[in-house]
Amino acid sequence: MDMPVSDQLQHVVRPVAGLQRLWSFTPSSVSRRQKIDRLFRSYWRRSPRPPYRVIKPVFPASRWNLLFLFLPSGRISVSQHFTIQRLNSTGIPLLVVVATLAEEDVPVILREATDALIWKGLSGYDFSAYRIGLEEISSNAPGADLLVMNDSVFGPFGDIELLVANAPWGLTGFTSSAMAENHIQSYAFAVKSVDKTLLSNLSEAMLPKHSFNSPGDVILCQELALARVASGHTSVGSYWHSDGRTYGDPMLTVPLELLDAGLPFLKKSLLGKMQSFQDVEAIRERLLALGHAEID
Repeated sequence: MDMPVSDQLQHVVRPVAGLQRLWSFTPSSVSRRQKIDRLFRSYWRRSPRPPYRVIKPVFPASRWNLLFLFLPSGRISVSQHFTIQRLNSTGIPLLVVVATLAEEDVPVILREATDALIWKGLSGYDFSAYRIGLEEISSNAPGADLLVMNDSVFGPFGDIELLVANAPWGLTGFTSSAMAENHIQSYAFAVKSVDKTLLSNLSEAMLPKHSFNSPGDVILCQELALARVASGHTSVGSYWHSDGRTYGDPMLTVPLELLDAGLPFLKKSLLGKMQSFQDVEAIRERLLALGHAEID
């Protein structure tokens, strides 16, 4: 059963048929095979975390936005530029962790368009960037509330700050799924009161000294584990949850319905490797309607 929607969120978190709204996380059962697989990967497939360097440090503020950009070519795409503009329009300080082959490949525009900037190497996927960014926040802006997102999504659209400022849980996902196990989808989430204690508590999912270099390892050992690990120390939930009875991944199966309901993101993979899930032209038309004049 859906939880009642708070007054602040009533008009931006609307129902989607087949999904739960304002879902509080509960851990689900995990198969013995999955537990063994996760244990094996955690110890035998991890690598040292990527090199990084702080270019522009974080400063004290009560709210930050953290964006991870993957730029193997050293060039910012149209959609990444749109995301930076939208985050800057909120008036909230922006920390970008950018992955390039070398520090000198970091685009000059990022030095101008960010309040804080960190370079990291190409390895490690988004969770290594999240860890580095949260370390910087916990050291220089302890207690700050944080929006965390990567560049696998278009957006944010709509009033993202309303959703972050009124996040009901200590760790709030925008969407969550019961696929494999109950978990917050890690393309974007909000975290309250980031400090070194919280970061230490999340270390099982956000590794302090290691990272993974395949998407399967990141999903199994980090994304699927994040909500479960966090729930031992803070409240966890999501705005829309798929319990698996109607849909699997809600970001792929009901993306336009979620946009209509107030979700501020759309997966880029719907125009790429996951385009079989939706009508590509319908997705393109919606992006244009949302102000994405060009799509790369």
